[in-house]
Amino acid sequence: MTFSSLIVAIQVASGQLSPRTIATTLLRDRGIRGAVSPFVYALLLAIAEKTRIDTIPRFLTSMTGILGLLSLIVFMFLIDHAARLLRPVNIVWRVAQQGSKFSMKSIQIRSRLLLPLLEVWRVDRSDSNSLS
Repeated sequence: MTFSSLIVAIQVASGQLSPRTIATTLLRDRGIRGAVSPFVYALLLAIAEKTRIDTIPRFLTSMTGILGLLSLIVFMFLIDHAARLLRPVNIVWRVAQQGSKFSMKSIQIRSRLLLPLLEVWRVDRSDSNSLS
């Protein structure tokens, strides 16, 4: 149910946005990652209980039930968070942030590379001015 709901949300968003933008938005978000982890843990615990133990202790049954309820609560958060995250305004804002970070990094790299050259040029220029 969880993953099918996410797929429906992604299909709706794919009508307006590119697949690369959607994938990077969803995969880099910590809220999505944190929300999916209880589902995976509860599923793996239930499978391990069923396959490895003949008689299931009450503690594990109770723990699986609590994880099921927690998963429902997290599911509500996940749907709300994914819906807000996949709005075109939010995605454009995130892309703009990533672009500004990239441009600032490239400016810093260029300045580190060009500063020594500018210093050499200033020294050469001051030497030529002092000779004439």
